[in-house]
Amino acid sequence: MIKEGVTEQNFSMSSHEIYRFPCIGVCSIDLNSGYCLGCSRTLEEIYKWEDPDTSMEWKSKNEQELKTR
Repeated sequence: MIKEGVTEQNFSMSSHEIYRFPCIGVCSIDLNSGYCLGCSRTLEEIYKWEDPDTSMEWKSKNEQELKTR
């Protein structure tokens, strides 16, 4: 369910009712950069997102960093 007021133009991961992870289902690591071609995360970041002990603060900071890749 998408929050009221969210449109195609302003939709982002943070617009989701349930904050999950930045995966878009295109999972392939680029051997040169080490980044996933779908979500731009490294393998270490992918595993950290899956870890239930990872804080929301870290996830928020990582999400901002991913926008610059």
